[in-house]
Amino acid sequence: MKDRFSHQRYSLYKAVSAFEPYIPKLHGENDKEGFFDWPTVILATTAQCTAVSLFKILPDENEKTEILDKRSIASLVRNLVDTHDVIDLMINTESSDEFELNRDILGMYLAGRINKVQESIDKPNAQQFFKHSKQWYWDRIKKSPLYSKRLERIKSGETVFYKSRRERVERACSKDTDFVLSVLVDISTFVHSVPPTVWFDEIENIFINSVDNRNLAAIWLRIANFYMARIIEKVVIFANFDATEELAMFLGSHKTVFSESAS
Repeated sequence: MKDRFSHQRYSLYKAVSAFEPYIPKLHGENDKEGFFDWPTVILATTAQCTAVSLFKILPDENEKTEILDKRSIASLVRNLVDTHDVIDLMINTESSDEFELNRDILGMYLAGRINKVQESIDKPNAQQFFKHSKQWYWDRIKKSPLYSKRLERIKSGETVFYKSRRERVERACSKDTDFVLSVLVDISTFVHSVPPTVWFDEIENIFINSVDNRNLAAIWLRIANFYMARIIEKVVIFANFDATEELAMFLGSHKTVFSESAS
């Protein structure tokens, strides 16, 4: 029987290797203003760093005595999914109005987070610019032709998502939505500060590199590889870069979550 965990681990390695040359290219084009879309540059870099971190904690097939850290794997897979959703929000738009609205949402989120951090550390010296710019962005959002009441959920500045998790997964996964959603719920139980999943397992089995744990993690990695493929494809197309043969092969084998070639 094929070791699906090792197969997915190798697929993630291929993704990281194929995408790596594009990261300095993005930064270089951004520096010389050939491609000046900084959110895409930062988010693409974040996705690549997350994928590298994920790969680094995965034991290979010859390390049967090594630990398999399900909690860390779950956290990084979820981060990769969320990074994809932000990239999708930023560049997969249908009109200039939607593009501008989503960029204002990101600007408001960043201004709010920076202001919150500064006030928590040194409130008397916090830069008021970020507090005022957050309100400035919100005023722009309310004036958008696409404004609706559902956008009120982002007013706190705690998130950039005004669409539900289901809507975002449906947009990415289509017919596999229900299964992917159930896996993401399972992943979330491992990420919690008090993970309920741990209560249903034997303590000695939590970190063992066992067949059961590898099979579970393989499903998570399968989803991670699919989302990584979507990230790469969106960024490469948006930046108008040509795909290398190595990259095209990876993207071709991850067109859907459970494509045969990705098994």
